Amino acid sequence: LLCFALMPNHFHLLLRNKTERGIRMFMQRLTTAYVMYFNKKYNRIGSLFQNIYKASLVTTDSYLLHLSRYIHLNSSTLRSKTIDFQQFSSLPYFLETKHAEWINPKFILSYFESETKLAQNFGYMNFMSALSSDSEELLKASDLTLEFTCD
Repeated sequence: LLCFALMPNHFHLLLRNKTERGIRMFMQRLTTAYVMYFNKKYNRIGSLFQNIYKASLVTTDSYLLHLSRYIHLNSSTLRSKTIDFQQFSSLPYFLETKHAEWINPKFILSYFESETKLAQNFGYMNFMSALSSDSEELLKASDLTLEFTCD
């Protein structure tokens, strides 16, 4: 897991495939386990998600970086008096205010390498805030898709 954001009605995951069908198997297990947990907790049956998950194949470094930027900025645009949605994203892991074995921000941060970790994190934050256009617009302008339906 390279990057994530949990939103009120959906989530974004940026995953790196280790095997040919790795992401498909991971998503199937993740969504099945969550539906089982949710249905048991709330004494319900049936499906929970509206559609099958959507995915994009990341083929360039630029696409990877703008996709991570899009995911992190997506959660920061939500406004709530009670919930800080950025705390439900991987951004605190990128800023090293949170740590976990299951997320690998170093893969993306390596594009902003410098001699100190502070400068590395500052470099990513500059990247996130420096561009005046939205990452979604940049991705579309570069003819890069944000999603396609998986079979």
